Amino acid sequence: MWSFQMMCGDLGPIEVSAFYIQSCGTISNSSFEDTLVLAYHALKKPSTTMTDATPVGVDVHAFQQLLHLLCQDIPCAPQAKLVTYLAPSTISSVSYARFRHAIDVCLLYGEVVSEGEDLFQSVDGANAGEVKCSVLVSAMEIAGAHKTLNAQLVARLRTTLERETLHDGNATISLDRFLTSLSHVVLPSAVG
Repeated sequence: MWSFQMMCGDLGPIEVSAFYIQSCGTISNSSFEDTLVLAYHALKKPSTTMTDATPVGVDVHAFQQLLHLLCQDIPCAPQAKLVTYLAPSTISSVSYARFRHAIDVCLLYGEVVSEGEDLFQSVDGANAGEVKCSVLVSAMEIAGAHKTLNAQLVARLRTTLERETLHDGNATISLDRFLTSLSHVVLPSAVG
């Protein structure tokens, strides 16, 4: 969708910035820093006067829109909480340091949710959209043992799933419910 809109020229600076940031892939990409600098300057508010001593940054509302675009794969409730934490409405503009930090957090948070989705789908061999919680917990523990998932995250998520299913070994969970649970477990780590 992004590529089609880019070709049509229907995007503003917020959407173009989101497209290029997401096109970089991960924060370890060598062009990531340059892309962030370009995005920051594309969104930066122009100074009202040449002698204005107040540092001018990105308008917080434009920044919130950018973060929502970057976090569109994260379930709605945790996404709203994350964006509110990273770009509170009480500030008027965003410095580059805050801009960089917030985008790093959003992208890393999105990667964790994506890994959770991959893990769920690896267990859901029948593509039913639901799996037994006990099977999913076992898969998470194996992934935690192989260091593909953080052990503390696995323990907190296992506790959350057990609480939600009342320790019923036959309980199932859908992908959406699992991703929402994962998002709520990860969020304190992201904002802490």
